[in-house]
Amino acid sequence: MMTPNQMISKTREELNAMADRCRDMAEDLEELADSLPVLPAAAATLDAPMEGFEAVSKMLRTGKRPDLGQTVITTLEDGAEAVWRIIDTARMAARENGVRPVVAQLVKIMDYRPFSMPSKRFPWGCNRYEISSLADWLDDCFLRRLTCAAQDSIVARRDLGGEDGRKLWLLSADEAGFGDLDQAFEWYACEDEDERDERRQLKDSDGDPAYWWLRTPYSGGANGVRGVGASGALYGSSADSAGGVAPACIIG
Repeated sequence: MMTPNQMISKTREELNAMADRCRDMAEDLEELADSLPVLPAAAATLDAPMEGFEAVSKMLRTGKRPDLGQTVITTLEDGAEAVWRIIDTARMAARENGVRPVVAQLVKIMDYRPFSMPSKRFPWGCNRYEISSLADWLDDCFLRRLTCAAQDSIVARRDLGGEDGRKLWLLSADEAGFGDLDQAFEWYACEDEDERDERRQLKDSDGDPAYWWLRTPYSGGANGVRGVGASGALYGSSADSAGGVAPACIIG
């Protein structure tokens, strides 16, 4: 029979041996981790939505960039969630602070609205985007649905009218990949035409395919406006008819 001192000595030896085995296991795990391939951060996060424009802006200010096609979720003031996609990471010039912005587009249609309301001068609406009722609505009603933090993350685009430029605006036919691909945003500049059509197929909040407005006039009259059909093809419609609103914005 072992004495108490012998029992204590044996227990100490067993604990020391267990500690040695734990250290060996830890070293083996470190060697295994070092041997595993490192998954690029872009691939790891592509399917995970980013939370808010402010998260995108913060990423840009730290020298990192979101992926083309990355989804961004913004929670509106009324609690609804707006789903956006990064459609360009390269075309925007760097700002004074050195940050190079990206372009995002709303890809789950939340609203159907006329491009331009009828008036005495334009009984079927007007196809000039800079004076359209839809441009004014985006500048006012839709913009105010975004949180202050989201609005502060947006860089105004100054070539589309508006007193101080426009923070929310519609894509042109060229920017959506119809015509010269050198003028298209990256997401819509893929060489395969079928793939471009597929990328332009947006749905609304009910999951239904949506016709959505572009800002490009449809030649042949003062009221014709280009839009994208459910198939992703280019169409034209009267400015006073209802179409899906898929605005874009510059985040910087």
